[in-house]
Amino acid sequence: MPIGLDLKTVCSTGGAAANNCTFSGIAGYTFYLTGFEVSGLGATGASTISITISGTASTNTPTYYIPIPAGVTTQITPLSQRFSEKGIQAAGTNVSVTVNVPSFGAGNTNASCIAMGYYA
Repeated sequence: MPIGLDLKTVCSTGGAAANNCTFSGIAGYTFYLTGFEVSGLGATGASTISITISGTASTNTPTYYIPIPAGVTTQITPLSQRFSEKGIQAAGTNVSVTVNVPSFGAGNTNASCIAMGYYA
């Protein structure tokens, strides 16, 4: 039985820094990632960042790409990813799962990641 449905962690910085969302392992429980959202503003120069997920049971963890526009006041196109109702399972009990979001780049002033999931 899950000990928490729709748990959320919000990771946000003032900008130009990684925004990793981590659900820590809990002894005797397995975490299931049900989704994440990444949003924010552009940077001094345009780029593309790669978002990955670590700590899952999957041997083929997907990579998501977000273009970061040039212009520190320009909104990025947000990425919202939802997984099946069950979610993506952690590699085992007491294993942390992290949505890894690298820095948007120099000059960025606003970036965030919100991840959702539950323990069972």
